[in-house]
Amino acid sequence: MAFARSPGRALNADIQEWERIETTILVPEGTAIFRLRVGIPSEGNAGGTAMIDDVEVVEARAATVASSECDQEPAHRIPLAVIDVAKVFKEARNFNHKMQSVKLAIADFDRNVKAVRVEQTDPRDLEAEIKAKKATFLSDEALAYAETYREIENVVQRICREREIGVVIRYTSDPMDTKDRSSVLQAVNRPVVYSAVPDLTADVIAALNKSSQ
Repeated sequence: MAFARSPGRALNADIQEWERIETTILVPEGTAIFRLRVGIPSEGNAGGTAMIDDVEVVEARAATVASSECDQEPAHRIPLAVIDVAKVFKEARNFNHKMQSVKLAIADFDRNVKAVRVEQTDPRDLEAEIKAKKATFLSDEALAYAETYREIENVVQRICREREIGVVIRYTSDPMDTKDRSSVLQAVNRPVVYSAVPDLTADVIAALNKSSQ
């Protein structure tokens, strides 16, 4: 909300004739709704009244407000791009190496559990150990996803700054398998139906794999 006013003046007597008051208003760029209210401010008013009629907006020009307090970011050269995050995870070598290590640790633990069960006299001790170990594996898996996603975010931000990209949204490039119900449902619920904007997937995969060498 903003306020605009015409120059104030002191009156020594009532005004007998209609007067036309004009005020210039600069509307910030991107304003969706423009509402105009006309009134008399209380400041400096000793109790006078006025009749207001025939309010007219002659011309409204959108203008960018340029000030040290409101500096708007310039428009991006490329407004929108997409990325297949699931594909990045599938092809990121460092992430897959971490996940393979977790899987090997799980398999090794399962083999040890089977061997211990034969000699275990109190199964409660073993079950407690299994529960604690599963929690550790889940935590390791979550950490691998979190670290890789942070790397993806950093690479995407760098690419966007270099290429002047405004927004990157995620999509899936997997083709629909009409014989697979889950694949069909996934395709039907895709947020992006058609895209002709840049796809950053391959660039992000290449950057991640290069940094992991």
